[in-house]
Amino acid sequence: MNITVAAPDPVRMVDFYAQKLQDIKQQITDLNQQKTFIERELINLVGAQEEGSNAHETTFFKVTTTGKIDRKVITKHLNTVKEVVTPEIFNSIFRLKFEVNVTALKQLKKQCPKEYNAVAYAIESKPAKTSVKVDALEQ
Repeated sequence: MNITVAAPDPVRMVDFYAQKLQDIKQQITDLNQQKTFIERELINLVGAQEEGSNAHETTFFKVTTTGKIDRKVITKHLNTVKEVVTPEIFNSIFRLKFEVNVTALKQLKKQCPKEYNAVAYAIESKPAKTSVKVDALEQ
């Protein structure tokens, strides 16, 4: 007796996994909200410094809260600061961060391959995680 098993319908499988992904993303959202609430409750109970760490130990746990302050450079004020402080102070406080302008890099690759090869020498490229986006269609 020869039994033929039909291959799964790819469209149905896409729908199946897309729905699973939607469900998991909703669970993650819900869990992140619960996590945020619990973190706020712990901060209320053990306290936190504006900047720095605060530790609290119980019989079963050590809870550490760490306050942070995000700092961002207001670039339009840098010239004024340069006039007031020494170059040593300025350079010790403000760092230059290089990043790749991908649009310009791709354009250079098309227009000037020789220059692109020279520039690419200073750039490390490696594959990043492929993203998956699922949007439910209106029914």
